[in-house]
Amino acid sequence: MELVGKDVEACGLVGRPDLNGQSGTVLNFDQDTGRCAVRFRDSSVQPAKIKPSNLRLREAATPPALSFQEALKENHRLSKSASSCNPIAIEPDSELFNCLSEQKNVALLVAGEFRKSNAEKAFLATVNVRSCVAMFVWAPAQNGIKLLPPVGVGCHVGSDQGMNQAFRGTGFGKLSETLNNAFKGRPAKTIQAHLIGGYKSEHVQAKNMMKKIFIDVLSEALGEGVNVDTSMLFAFEGGLTPDVQARQRFSLAALNIESGIIVTHTKHPGVSCPGFSWMIPEEYRALNRQHLGEAARGDK
Repeated sequence: MELVGKDVEACGLVGRPDLNGQSGTVLNFDQDTGRCAVRFRDSSVQPAKIKPSNLRLREAATPPALSFQEALKENHRLSKSASSCNPIAIEPDSELFNCLSEQKNVALLVAGEFRKSNAEKAFLATVNVRSCVAMFVWAPAQNGIKLLPPVGVGCHVGSDQGMNQAFRGTGFGKLSETLNNAFKGRPAKTIQAHLIGGYKSEHVQAKNMMKKIFIDVLSEALGEGVNVDTSMLFAFEGGLTPDVQARQRFSLAALNIESGIIVTHTKHPGVSCPGFSWMIPEEYRALNRQHLGEAARGDK
């Protein structure tokens, strides 16, 4: 019987008009009597056997759409436990997706680059964080002699040897300078940093070295006490292998400048993940080639 297990509502009952409008669940169907056993939601109403013709299916309630702020917080909560078995998606019909889809709302940085947030952009974002490491640093608005607005700095260091050489040469020094200038006057304990990307099976020594470099840069530029979140670092299985393009990765990582919340969107061979209108693959690859082997720049 197709009604078994379904949510129903009693209707058209003449002998038991008190049950009309009561909702419940069909427990089973009695072939001999031709009636459904219904347990009602109102515990004060006794279960009853009712003909299928006196039951109508109740439509499942559509959950209310998350607000922009709710979607930010929920995505961030899930992103902190991202794994190869737990892909994260920004739903294409959400306010969060709509905001990220508008190029005017997003300042995009590519691998080999870092930059300070733009007051006119809601997000600072990067894409295709595979064996790379991305870092976002943020501080909230601060009251004082003058109001300091929230500020963020993003950095995306690729796994390519030339790109890393660029950062080891002058890039990390310039990043440290940019961080120092961006967060001048901000107590270290109010600053948050998020490290994102990389694979679990990469060489342990290399992973630890990359993590240490970032933390050292933060300490040098901002002092001790910065809150560093590494829950999204080395989240996925895999490493630098020929099939790295197919491996799961953060296809998007973005910092919301107003709240300091990180949101992500992951890519996996078995999961359908929509793209973003401002992420044009040809342009992205061209920018990557431009920055390979060059010293990273900071937009001040």
